[in-house]
Formats: sequence, structure tokens, C-alpha cells
Amino acid sequence: MKTKAFTGKAFAIVLAVLMLICMMPAAAFAAGPTVSIQKTGAATVTQGETIYVEVLAQASDSTPYRLMIVPADSDIQVVSGNNGTFSGTSQIRQVFGVMATKGASEGTHDIYVRAVNVNDESNSYSSEKYSIQVNKAQSSSGPMDGFAVDFSFAVEDADSLKAGETQTIKVFLYNRGSSYMKNAVATVDLGSSGLTLAEGSLRQNLGYFYEGKTLTADYTVNVPKDIKTGSYPISVTVAGQTLQTQGTDVVWGSASVTDTFYIPVIGKGEEAAKEYKYEMTSAVDGGKDLRAGTNGTVTFTLKNTGKDDMSNIATTLSLPSGLSIASGSTKHNLGDIASGASATTSYMINVNKNAEGGSYPITVYITGMGEEQMTEVQYVPVQAAPEKQEEEQTGDKINPILMVSGYEYGTEDVQAGSDFTLALTLNNTSTKQLRNIKVTVTTTGDVFRPKGSSNSYYISSIPAGGFNTKNLELSCSGDAAQGPTSVSVAMAYQDNDGGSYTASDVISVPVAQQIRFSVDPILDPGWITADSQGYLSVNYYNKGKTPLYNLTITAEGDFTMDGNATNYVGTMQSGRSDYYNINFYPNQAGPMNGTITFKFEDAAGKEHEVVQEFTFNIGEAQMWDDPGMIDPMVPEKQGLPTWAKIAIPVAAVAVLAIVISIIKKRKKAKQEALELDE
Repeated sequence: MKTKAFTGKAFAIVLAVLMLICMMPAAAFAAGPTVSIQKTGAATVTQGETIYVEVLAQASDSTPYRLMIVPADSDIQVVSGNNGTFSGTSQIRQVFGVMATKGASEGTHDIYVRAVNVNDESNSYSSEKYSIQVNKAQSSSGPMDGFAVDFSFAVEDADSLKAGETQTIKVFLYNRGSSYMKNAVATVDLGSSGLTLAEGSLRQNLGYFYEGKTLTADYTVNVPKDIKTGSYPISVTVAGQTLQTQGTDVVWGSASVTDTFYIPVIGKGEEAAKEYKYEMTSAVDGGKDLRAGTNGTVTFTLKNTGKDDMSNIATTLSLPSGLSIASGSTKHNLGDIASGASATTSYMINVNKNAEGGSYPITVYITGMGEEQMTEVQYVPVQAAPEKQEEEQTGDKINPILMVSGYEYGTEDVQAGSDFTLALTLNNTSTKQLRNIKVTVTTTGDVFRPKGSSNSYYISSIPAGGFNTKNLELSCSGDAAQGPTSVSVAMAYQDNDGGSYTASDVISVPVAQQIRFSVDPILDPGWITADSQGYLSVNYYNKGKTPLYNLTITAEGDFTMDGNATNYVGTMQSGRSDYYNINFYPNQAGPMNGTITFKFEDAAGKEHEVVQEFTFNIGEAQMWDDPGMIDPMVPEKQGLPTWAKIAIPVAAVAVLAIVISIIKKRKKAKQEALELDE
């Protein structure tokens, strides 16, 4: 009877323990918040391209957590988004940049979206698996024999570098050749960008670099606080040993591949307004006064006397009555002027023949010193013409004057590298006939060269008060600097009495460099549906010999932009290339038309516009049936943690084993007692 009573108590204890285990709240086993996760956005990507994945998450309590994407294989790279800490029970949204390497295998690749402990990424609160479809990229033209590398880059967790910060540039290297490299090393050259390496080495060992594989080299850099907005070139070289043919033998030989790309950088806004200080002076070339009825060159000098640099400085003249611009524009671009430096610009000014003598005020408007326009007034001396004087007296002798009274070169500025006609008109201002006239036309650096003749020509005679016009066929050098070019006109002549004389004048002819701005065709980004995000990129080039100013790029079309539709680039130097890319959401299925518009100014301030059109075919929205998707607005039923689900049956089995063991021992003891009684 005692054994039966004990056995009943043992089973009661077992039952009570099991009931307590089953009745314990699940929260007692929770290691952190339960986070419901769902992914939206694109699910298809082309080899070598990046898509943007949107993740929605909502936690059950206020414990801080991080969101991250972990690809199941190295063919998928996360280039941005794996940062940021969240807390609270409100729904949050985070966007990740996910790239398929150029060597990624076609088909389905899994990614895991996880909510993790902020201090221990291995401690995952929740995890959801999703799939991304990788499509084959269009084959590039040309053979790919031997070792060949495609270079691409991304700024980690950002679209660009930012002034004053330390960031990581991820360089992706894809071996698209037909052979591999051993002992491969990637070396970065930061050039004159101003970037400096924050940690690690400029050289990174890659080891074996096999065909079709993508390797990553990370460079953490310091971005200067005072860096200006723009695109800065850096070069990456991959060097090592590859199999090479020498006669009939195949041997290991050294090989290297280098590529240069441009990193976008955003300059830091000034925390306090700049204080600009400057001095402006002016002078008439030759140190003489301007003369009524003639042209003269006035040079303005602007000196930066402040501590802050000046950017994109331009001057515009406003002239009083009696003065006018003889040629060119009233606006000249001086460019950037560093602290303590000076810049000059010259204007050819015409003085009315009836102008009175005195000091004439010329108003100069200066832009580029912040948002305000500065105003300066410079006084230029003008010498009036005598009422009846037709000749100029030197000492005791009256010298006959021959002068340039006018010239024409066409209605537009002369294009560098082109031919043009300069019509030069001379005026005999004396009361005597002038003869045996030799005229020589020269420019500094031979900017203008004569065609089919020398730079001199002969005139037999010009009567008193008469004029002579000569058309000169000239060729402008292709390397000529943009802006006014001074032309010297030297004249040697005689009068009827046999006296020999000389005279000279300077005229100005504006030169414009040809604008050679080109844009690559916009390639179809591949299959896009109406419910997915698209991506396009376009390369553009300044192939001309002068900078382009105030470059602005705008995207418009049948789509909604992810971000700003207009991007201000600023100044684009000669010989530079850059790219512009956008992420967009189609408005609807069917043809999607759009334009990328480039607007800029040349050195003369003239505006230009280049428009690149494109049309993409957008597919119908796909119907997704993903049981793994969770509606963040519906509370998720809280279940037992995985460890608790395992622990409960293990504990039950253990308790049951103990009870059975006790029963067996009691039964054996009872049997032995009965045997002793017998």
C-alpha cells in the first residue's frame, strides 16, 4: 500500500511539473523582441547591376534592434543599407542596395532579412528568407581573351562621399577573361582627390583571381572637410601573374590592369557665411587715355584680399553714355580666385567720336561672392578730339595719322580651329595722300594665321580722309584660349613729300572653343514590371578644351523618381567624364518615355542644352503569392521560442524517466521483501 501511495504521488508530481512547464508564459523564454519583417520592391536584377530592396519591420517591444540583409552566396553583394538602429513598436522602413556581381550565376539566389541584437549580430530576433532572380547581362562587344577585369565601385551605405567624414569605398573586380591570375594584388591610387587612407593599406592581397569570379577590395578613406562638391578620380590597379605564351612554351608572367573611375563627393555647407574681401583696379592698356573716335582696351584686376577662396567669379560691365563694347560680351568669367591671388580680364571699349574729355564711370558687377552681387565703379580717363584737328602734332612737325577705323569678323565669336574672314578698315585722317602702305597683322602665340598669304599686305595709296578695307583670310588655332584675343595692326607708310611714318593699333577678336559635350545612348535596363523599381545610368563627356559651367542634369518622363529629379554638378573640367544614374518607379505598364536633359554654360556665359530621349517597355504588375509575407498591421500570434519547444518535451521525458526508475526500484524492493518473508 505504501508503494502504491508513493507511486500515485510520483505521477502527481510529474503531472504538475508538466502542467507548470506548459502553462509558463512564452515571454519568459524570449531573448528579445519579436519583429515581423516583409520585403517589397524589385525581385529581379541583371548581372553587374544594383536593385533597391525595401524592408518593412515592426517590433513587439521597445528593445533596440538592427536590420540587415545576409546573402546566401557571394554572387549577391549588399552595397548599402546595413546600418542604423531602431527601437519602438512603430513600423519602420529601410532601403538596401543589393548588387548582383557580373559573374553571378543566372537563376534564383536567396537572401535573408534579419532583425538582430545591436551588440551581437549573431543573435537574431527574427529572420525571413526571400529570393532574388538574377538575369544574364547582355554580352559586351569584342573578344575577352586572356586575363581581363571589369571594375565597378560603390560607397558603403551611401550614394556618395561626404566632406569631413570617414567612409568606405567598395571596389568590385570581375574577371571576365579566359584565364586566371595568381598572387593578385589590388592597389588604389587616390591621386589629387584630397582623399587619404584612414586605415589599412593601399595594397590588398587578393590571392587567386579565377575566371568568372568577383572579388571585393575595401578602402576606408578620410574625406577633407573643405572638399568641394564634384566627381574625383581614383585609380585601381590589379597586378599579379598570369599564364602567357612565349614561343611554344606557356610560362607565368607579370600582368596588370588599371582603371580610373570618378567618386561622387558632396561638399560640406558652410556653418557661417563667408566674408569676402577684394580690391579692384583698372588701367587703359599702354598707360594712355582712351581717345574719342577710337577703340581702346581697358584691363580690370580683381585681387582676393580675404581668407576665403572665391568660386566662379564673373564680371559684367555697365557703360556710361559715350562708351560702348567694341566686341564680345559685357560678361566675362574669371573662374576661381584663391585667397591672396588675382585675376584679370580685358574689355575692348569704343569711344564715341563726339565724346567729351574727362573721367568716365564704368560700373562693374561681380558675381560669385556668395548670394549677393557686388558693385564696383572704376573711372577711366577719356581724351576728347580737337574740334578741327585732323592731324596730330609731334614736336614741331605735323605727322599724318593712319588708323584702324573699324573691323568685322562675323556675327558670332570665332570658333577655335576654324577659318574666318577679318575685314580691316583703315582711315587716312590727314589732309595729305598716303602711299606705299604696308600693313602687318600679328597675334601673340600665332593664334590667327593667314591662309594663302603672309601676315602682311600692301596698299598703294589712300587719299586724304579716305578709307581702305581689306578682307584677310585667317585660320584660328585649335588650341586657342577662349576669350578676347588681341590683334596688333602695325602700319608703315609715306606721304607725297617722301616722309616715312609708322602707326599701330590693337583690336580684339573673341575666340570660342567648340563645345564638344556628348552623351552615351541610354541602354534598356531589362525587364521591368509596373510594380517594381527600375534603374538607369548614362555616361557623359566633356571632350572640348574648355570647362563647362553650372552643369545641371534633369530626368523627366512617365515615372516617379526615387529622390531628386534634378542634380546640380557645377563645373565640369575639360577632358572629364562622369555618369548620372537614377532609380525610378514606372507610372504604368506599356511604353515608358523619358528624357535626360543636360544644361550648362560655356566660358562666355552662353547657355547650352543637350537632351537624350529614351523609351522602355514596362511589363504588367506581377501577382505575388508569397506565404512568407507578413501583414505588419496584423499582430503576430506569439508562439513559444524554438529553444522552449525543444526543452519542454526533453524535460517531460527526463521527469518521466526518473519516475519510472523510482517505480522499478520500489517494485524490486517489494519483491525482495516478499522473498525474505517466505
